[in-house]
Amino acid sequence: MAKQNGERIIFDSKTGDIVQRFYEESGDVLPRPYINGLDYIDLPYGYIDSRKHEIIAIDPVKRKPILKNKYYVPTQEEVIAALKEEILLWQYEAEIGGVM
Repeated sequence: MAKQNGERIIFDSKTGDIVQRFYEESGDVLPRPYINGLDYIDLPYGYIDSRKHEIIAIDPVKRKPILKNKYYVPTQEEVIAALKEEILLWQYEAEIGGVM
């Protein structure tokens, strides 16, 4: 028999505004965990480079994100800039006969 989860709605306890909504799901799903309490932190814009890191949890004591490194794929512009720098180094080495 397929497992099922009903909707879970997280809302502001004072205003009733919906903060997050998890829709119904069925099939090979895990049961939703019990929530002991909710809190939040606000991070400044650009605080985490989401291309390089993933937030996997929040340290509830320090109130800081716990990060996991992602496999980073550079943008086309970054690759071009790195290649240009490498070419300049090769040209410099060729002109002076090696690196000091």
